[in-house]
Amino acid sequence: MLPIAYKLVILYWTRFFFISLSILSSIFFSSSLLAGFLRRTVTAQEAFWGTVLSYPIYLSKILMATNIMASIFTLLKLRNQNELMALYSLGVSKKTLSGILIFMSIGVGLLEFLNLSFLGPSLQKKKEVLIKNNSSRFTGLEKRGVLTDKDQFGKTWLRSQDYFFTFSFYEKRQVTLYDVSLYFFKNYEMTEMLFAKQIVYLPKEQQWMALEGTLFEIKENISFPVKTDFKKKSVALLETPQDFKEIEVDSRTLNLFQLRKYIKRLEKASLNAQEFLVEYHHILSSAFFCLLLGVIPLGLLDYTNRREGRSPSLLIGSSLALLFFYWVLQAYVIELTKSEKIPLLQGLYGLPVGFMLFLGGINFIRFMISSVNRRI
Repeated sequence: MLPIAYKLVILYWTRFFFISLSILSSIFFSSSLLAGFLRRTVTAQEAFWGTVLSYPIYLSKILMATNIMASIFTLLKLRNQNELMALYSLGVSKKTLSGILIFMSIGVGLLEFLNLSFLGPSLQKKKEVLIKNNSSRFTGLEKRGVLTDKDQFGKTWLRSQDYFFTFSFYEKRQVTLYDVSLYFFKNYEMTEMLFAKQIVYLPKEQQWMALEGTLFEIKENISFPVKTDFKKKSVALLETPQDFKEIEVDSRTLNLFQLRKYIKRLEKASLNAQEFLVEYHHILSSAFFCLLLGVIPLGLLDYTNRREGRSPSLLIGSSLALLFFYWVLQAYVIELTKSEKIPLLQGLYGLPVGFMLFLGGINFIRFMISSVNRRI
């Protein structure tokens, strides 16, 4: 059983957390729906589903803000009702109160992790059903991927007019099919088999070119197929690059574990997986930073008198301003890591740690100054 003093702090924190979450979520839904209704290119139903599908993206930032607000409002309520002083007189230490707030922040960090890792991808899978042509009309719903998705990254088989073919993956940036096997037939009989490491689309010639492969020709008067090795060979495929884009995997629909498998497959194929590594570690670093945010309001534990410290509006405003500054800086760091201008781990994990060390240093200096003033 938890002591009554602990239950009081947890009750206050939980109440303020859900109040802040409800208010910020309501602001998001009302503003997003209003913006959607004012657009002529979408219907009211599409505007509603577009708001619902994009909610996990904004919920990530809402959880960070509510984490800070819940801790600040809890400590202010305890201070203003003289309950903080009463807790100290009952033997509850600052270390214990700090531990409770940090423990609650761990819970928010877990919610952040579940939101970005599972809730967001599960909703993104519904977008094609709920909204047609969503990527061209809604931000945050566009596809992001380079490989096709077949039975969680197995080979893809397609049947065309007079041939079957299979390939391991399609790289949209270079417009290239990898590990391709082509089976041509005529009157239900096999005529040719072509195996190639790559088939590249040439936009000027508007045709496909097979690279480094083998061709087997099956002729009527010959018992065995005629084998021909080649470096380059033109291939008459009826499909266009746009056809392959329609079957590519969307990395936004992959949960954390599927995204990790996706990255490993990219690396195995010697493809650049930096963008998706950034996406993977961004989920982990966001949850980690959400946990660290619980440290920001702990400086209020030094002020037991309601007349001490700063006003609530100034505390909330300055905290949210710092959080907004972090989001801007984070977006810049993410772009730098995607372009490999800075190391991935140092950028995505060093930023939250450095930010919290900076705020911790400021709080420590303020604590030292207030201690000296009290002695004087």
